[in-house]
Amino acid sequence: MRLVSARIRGFRSVVDSGTIDFEQSLTVLVGPSDSGKSTLLRGIHLLNPSEGSLVYDPLRDYPRRSYVDDILRGGVDRDGFSVVEGHFAMSPTERGGIPQDFRDVSYLCGLPWTGAAGTVSSVPRRARSWESFWTT
Repeated sequence: MRLVSARIRGFRSVVDSGTIDFEQSLTVLVGPSDSGKSTLLRGIHLLNPSEGSLVYDPLRDYPRRSYVDDILRGGVDRDGFSVVEGHFAMSPTERGGIPQDFRDVSYLCGLPWTGAAGTVSSVPRRARSWESFWTT
């Protein structure tokens, strides 16, 4: 699977990145120092963190200027909020191994808010195989 686009919200200096589209062969992030390039990459890393990586912690990672209003006072609608969303597409080879009805589906993985006040799920929703998309 290939990452087609991503959106990061409420992560460090990024309030809302908007949709970031990734080209098939190469995508380049260019900007001055402290403009958020590494923050975007760290946010995307939350989609599939390596073992032992730090997970999202609102106290550490939510934008400071909005923390009190959004987290402590409940200003964020947690049902419609994902810290990071990634849209993935399968390669032609991957599509060949699944039923025809599911070959042109766009897959969404994300790091959603949980129901507990001020906390975020420490494990992203992600699929290890195409079959698990239909069972979760």
